[in-house]
Amino acid sequence: MGFDGRWVNLVMKLVSSVKYSFVINGESKVAKGDIHGVKASRRGPEISHLLFADDSLLFTRANRRECSHIVDILNQYEATSGQKINYEKSEVSFSKGIRTEQKEEILGILKMKQVERHEKYLGIQSILGRSKRGVFEALLDRVWKKLQGWKEKLLSQAGKEILLKAVIQAIPTYLMGVYKFPSETSWGLSLVMVAATRGEVYGGSKALVKEGVLWRVGNGDCINIWTDPWLCDDESRFATSAPSMELTKVSKLINFETMAWDYETLQAHFNERDLRSILAIPLSPKSPPDELIWAFSKNVMYNVKTAYMSGKGCDLDDFQ
Repeated sequence: MGFDGRWVNLVMKLVSSVKYSFVINGESKVAKGDIHGVKASRRGPEISHLLFADDSLLFTRANRRECSHIVDILNQYEATSGQKINYEKSEVSFSKGIRTEQKEEILGILKMKQVERHEKYLGIQSILGRSKRGVFEALLDRVWKKLQGWKEKLLSQAGKEILLKAVIQAIPTYLMGVYKFPSETSWGLSLVMVAATRGEVYGGSKALVKEGVLWRVGNGDCINIWTDPWLCDDESRFATSAPSMELTKVSKLINFETMAWDYETLQAHFNERDLRSILAIPLSPKSPPDELIWAFSKNVMYNVKTAYMSGKGCDLDDFQ
């Protein structure tokens, strides 16, 4: 923002070296050092608590002294504020390596129930592994439920857009501040938004995906010749020849010794249009796995603009 470096260093020194002291009943209480928190990394800051409205997380070492200190703080808070701690809704979880007798002692001090892990904090799972897939799936489910609860047929186009901007776009805001969204999650949210503007919450987004998805042929093992979209011309993305029970996967049409199309097989089972479209598909000598791509963009990557234009220009009821 253009601040002088000396000013920035001064502010950072004040923030990073802060120490709080409270006077309770004439007795000074120094907060720093009484409770040892946790670190997300070796060089990261020590976190002893996370507070948001009435939802709080406290971190401490699993010993009698620090847990007793937490109880003392909670008791003083109750006496000062006039509010009561709901211990029935309060929970304790332990890290690995804590002995059973040690857990029992701490539970006796805190008077709280033990859980393996806390479910959620601010709508996000409290403890996550390397895979964040569950978090993003839960987000999409939440958006689906919110949309399906609307009586969208009673709303005008302008009303739908207002609800989308005011409600749906606000749901992932906090999560986006914590994690970087994978492309499939952004894709899913975008499709939901596009489909909802047409009043087709689930069926509409599914139809948009079907309209734009295309298989890129690698080894052909994943592609069904007759039901999957894998051909590309002005007529259709699907084979139009009469289905043959002898052939199911595209891999049956490839001569893997020469990594070329089996022309005799193609000529025997496909009409002129399909034959021309198949022979126009290049095959890689490395025989990579088949890949789903987005047919409406030059870089074969999904984007909101092409999905929106597809949704506006297509009758989604025709794609079931």
